[in-house]
Amino acid sequence: MARHYQILFKLRLHHTYYIGGASYDFHIQPTQETSRLLAKYKLLFREVDNGINILGLTTDKNTPLHELDNDLKFTLALFLKNSSFLNFSELAADKNFDEIYYLNNLSLNNNSSELTDNSWLLTTVRNMTFDYALTSEADNILVNIKNGKAESVLNKALLKQEDNFNVLIDFEEFQEGKYTLQKTEDNVDKDPEHYFLSNELKKKRPFAALEFYASELSYSEVKSYTLQFEARKAQWKYVLMLNKDYSGSTISIKDSNDVPAVAFKKEGSDYSKGQIVAFQSVEINNPSKEVKLSYNEKAVTDFDLIIEKNGLKAEVKSLPNPSIHQVKSEMYLSI
Repeated sequence: MARHYQILFKLRLHHTYYIGGASYDFHIQPTQETSRLLAKYKLLFREVDNGINILGLTTDKNTPLHELDNDLKFTLALFLKNSSFLNFSELAADKNFDEIYYLNNLSLNNNSSELTDNSWLLTTVRNMTFDYALTSEADNILVNIKNGKAESVLNKALLKQEDNFNVLIDFEEFQEGKYTLQKTEDNVDKDPEHYFLSNELKKKRPFAALEFYASELSYSEVKSYTLQFEARKAQWKYVLMLNKDYSGSTISIKDSNDVPAVAFKKEGSDYSKGQIVAFQSVEINNPSKEVKLSYNEKAVTDFDLIIEKNGLKAEVKSLPNPSIHQVKSEMYLSI
């Protein structure tokens, strides 16, 4: 009986910033626990340019040699290869030093754990090891801990020790993954705390941990999942540094489209030598409201600088876009 490896499912990383859509910004690794899962089912992990393939051993009739459970969780660590990624990416939250980004492909609205192919929860979690020190001055504390699928794994009332609670909660029995800890102190719910438990990732400090749930896998139909990042949007600002006396001139920045999508509002009115004049993107019909423009690998070429004086007009076509190598969306021009 012939045996061969066949792709079971694919995961691809995309980004709306790139013209072709594919994101090559990450190196992807399975965690040790996921590596053990792969070994258990004789699955192969293969990293490709913008994602991964998972392959399994089958017969020549596409019959799996090892039956798979209906619901499998793969935990992946994403390591950044592009140091400018954050400058052109729109992420849901800023993370602190001791946090990492966390993604999963479950829809957790109304405590549902419906699996989605291309919609990913992104949040920040504290990257920690398997212990948690709880200190409080409350008289009564209830602790509820849920896993990444919003299933409760611990729900208990804690007993007060002397004047304060000072309790070490042992997570050693919990599996690697994301957990949400909800405290209720004297009948008042506190803000939930989010953690990713992994001694391994605590040391490696990846950009993100990805909990990927796959169900009803079949070799007769290769599933393809897409994780898409969104391009950053920001109000663009052109700063003109005048090296000549433009007194009496009219200086403007305009969208050259027949139907303009954006206007640029001028700050300052003095066009004397040495002055700085700034223009910011705003709505066409409401200059008091800012417009945020998306970063894009294909440069926007529709914005022109126009200088008019004494019936003469000078135009500078296709003003530069913000650089992805800087955080601020400001462009400086010397004229």
